[in-house]
Amino acid sequence: MIDTSNANDFTNRVVLVTGAGQGIGRVFAKGFARAGARVAIVELNEAKA
Repeated sequence: MIDTSNANDFTNRVVLVTGAGQGIGRVFAKGFARAGARVAIVELNEAKA
């Protein structure tokens, strides 16, 4: 059986989110950050990054 007790704990993890300047990419980036991850974002539109 898979242990999912810490499935939402991203402490000490690095996450790369593409399209993080808007929409669902931004939502995911913020969610990972709240879960303790170090978040690297990629956005082609510099003004939205």
